[in-house]
Amino acid sequence: MLNLLRLPGARFLSHLAIVFVIWAALMRINEGIDPLMSYYLALAAMYATAMFGMVILVGLSGQVSLGNGALMAIGGYVFALTSLNWQTVPILGWQWNPIWSMIFAGFGGIAVGLIIGWIGARLRGPYLAGLTLGIAVGIPAIATRFPELFGGETGLMLTVPYPAGGYAPAVEPATIDEAPLDEAPLEQAPLDEAPLEQAPLDEAPIDAPLEQAPLDGGSGGDML
Repeated sequence: MLNLLRLPGARFLSHLAIVFVIWAALMRINEGIDPLMSYYLALAAMYATAMFGMVILVGLSGQVSLGNGALMAIGGYVFALTSLNWQTVPILGWQWNPIWSMIFAGFGGIAVGLIIGWIGARLRGPYLAGLTLGIAVGIPAIATRFPELFGGETGLMLTVPYPAGGYAPAVEPATIDEAPLDEAPLEQAPLDEAPLEQAPLDEAPIDAPLEQAPLDGGSGGDML
């Protein structure tokens, strides 16, 4: 086994086989999880890939690079362009268009990275940082300059198939037990049909004169 690893390119092939096994395992897991969790895993894998590039360049070589975001953008543009303009025939029930798009996106980032690396191979420290910063600023400017090809400031929009039922887990609606309504009409208490008795009013004639108290008939002299 050790002798096989010493052959030219054997280590690269072994690493490629490990990556393929991990990729196949992730594809298998992706089929059995919730679509929303699959989206989160894809987003985490995307940023983890960019982080690994920073670890190799900054962590292992000690060089300051600010252009990793530009290389990531180049891979995204290559993926979008190949997905929108190149349709493949399904083979074995699989849609191979996303797979080929991922492969070309990787090679596109590698090709541009090799060109940038060849240009900045003799640069160190702040000079390399300035070169990579210019690339990080220039890539969005190129996309804005050619909106017909790269979509301008909004970028390229891909149509992603929306999962049936949305991203939320399927939940059966709860059934509400309806209590049977009593169809019998409500009985109304009978009203007393007897007329209300009115208290008799005093039948004394209204025209009768009021009795006036008699006035004192004595003369005024008696009062003295």
